[in-house]
Amino acid sequence: MTTKILLVEDEDPLRGAIAKTLRERGYEVDEACDGEEGLEKINAAKGAYALVICDVAMPVLDGLSMLKAAGKGLGSARVLLMSGYAVDETPAELKGRTVASIRKPIPHAQVADEAGALLAA
Repeated sequence: MTTKILLVEDEDPLRGAIAKTLRERGYEVDEACDGEEGLEKINAAKGAYALVICDVAMPVLDGLSMLKAAGKGLGSARVLLMSGYAVDETPAELKGRTVASIRKPIPHAQVADEAGALLAA
């Protein structure tokens, strides 16, 4: 069974490049352009995602608000936060979940490396 990842990023070129790299590494990737679309996909997937990679700052619904709203709908998914700013500690809504963060800009291959490490943890 292929590992399923949800990638939520509002910058189309970056989202496309990261998704392409993840697919080349054998992952099944669903994409969302903002937190609202990401939340819809999380709810529809019913816990099927092994990893959610999301930008923190996005229009419509930001990444942390999306994750908070998803709640138990995330199942056992691990979370990789991407931000242009440092994320120094795990947000309260993600306590008890395996979480990592990376600072943008970041090469898309490094995002895939971080995803692999997080999934292996």
